[in-house]
Amino acid sequence: MNHIEFLLTWFGNHKDALESLKSLFTVVAIVVGAIWTYRAFVRKRHKYPRAKLGQSISSWRFPDEKTLLRVCVRIENVGEVLLKLPAGEIWVQQMLPCPQEVKEKITGGGDPVLRGEAQIQWPLVGERTLKEREIEPGESDEVPAEFVIAPNIEQVLVYTHFKNASKRRQNISWNIETIYNLSQTESTNKTLRDQPVNGNDKSTNRRASCEGTRQGVGKPKPPGLQQPQPTIKANPIS
Repeated sequence: MNHIEFLLTWFGNHKDALESLKSLFTVVAIVVGAIWTYRAFVRKRHKYPRAKLGQSISSWRFPDEKTLLRVCVRIENVGEVLLKLPAGEIWVQQMLPCPQEVKEKITGGGDPVLRGEAQIQWPLVGERTLKEREIEPGESDEVPAEFVIAPNIEQVLVYTHFKNASKRRQNISWNIETIYNLSQTESTNKTLRDQPVNGNDKSTNRRASCEGTRQGVGKPKPPGLQQPQPTIKANPIS
């Protein structure tokens, strides 16, 4: 009896035992697969949506010295499930010149940051609502928004946030903010009739970006910019 005949005879005699061993391996494979699924989708939270935000900002000067501020928000679905985004918002807040209400608190020795907050509520000078959207895993979307800014404003804080639809009860959202310098020297000053100034131009120190997406509770909506009250001059009584 050669080796092949021996093996065939052995397999024939132990057929039931081999079938039982095969069933055991199948059960082990199912258990291992279940453990991997638990680790991937529960412990590593793969079942939850994940987003990455980015902001590209540029500006043009109108002939009347007002500024057109263009914000392009890039949204990437870096997760493994469909990303559903309710309506988002972009806020443009004035930082320089220092708003009067902030300046008064600082000169008076007070804290311009409200109790329970971590940032100054810089006054709102522009806002846009972004429509709700859906993004497939591995894909991205870009959303442009434009603002007309008063000529006296030199520096703004651009804040974008989208609420996380899977965590609405916790008021969790994806947020990103960028400090953008609107002031320009004569050599870099452009108008709408010229080429736009690149928001990434490091030589003019126009932008200091907060890179990376922050997921957490969105900050409260800031108040609008307070307009200075006009001075009323009374005529002397004759």
